[in-house]
Amino acid sequence: MSHHHLWEMIRTLYFLGLAVSMIFTFFMSKDNSLIMRFLAAILIGVTWPLSFPVVIVFSFF
Repeated sequence: MSHHHLWEMIRTLYFLGLAVSMIFTFFMSKDNSLIMRFLAAILIGVTWPLSFPVVIVFSFF
């Protein structure tokens, strides 16, 4: 496996996780303002490997 192919796989996985975590966070947030929900979804999406598990745990409560 070449380094280029490995980088493509990592990048694809990251962007897939970004999209899933942004959509999940947007619909699970309870703020009335759409701007704040969108901003929260962007911030969680960009940092999803560390912050998305916290969103999932908080969604249970």
